[in-house]
Amino acid sequence: MADGSGNDHSAVFSPAGAFARVFDHESPMTPRAEDPLRLWPGLVNSVPEAFRPLLTERAFCESDGTLRATVCFWRETSDIGRRSVAVDLRDEDNGDVDHKPLTRAAVALLNPDRRSDDVHGGVARIGYGCG
Repeated sequence: MADGSGNDHSAVFSPAGAFARVFDHESPMTPRAEDPLRLWPGLVNSVPEAFRPLLTERAFCESDGTLRATVCFWRETSDIGRRSVAVDLRDEDNGDVDHKPLTRAAVALLNPDRRSDDVHGGVARIGYGCG
């Protein structure tokens, strides 16, 4: 599925399970942020062997063969839940991983249409700190 604005996603359902890749052209994780194109470090490192051929599927790749992806997730038939890659999201200011509590400013940046009070309950349920 493509939204007509440069973003797209695909899902593959097979006997091995389900695999999905998402491409957000405005994400800091876009392969287009580098020249030559380069996937975000670690993005596909733990994709299971059963889904590895999809990482080079022409329908999901740029013309140079780079996977069009900013997010990947999957579920093998034997899994009890969805799996994804844990990637290193670096703070642009200092290069360190940032594990700060979710603040009003962060909520406004992520989704200007949501109030932080609306998301804190859900965030607390998953064990992430709010500030």
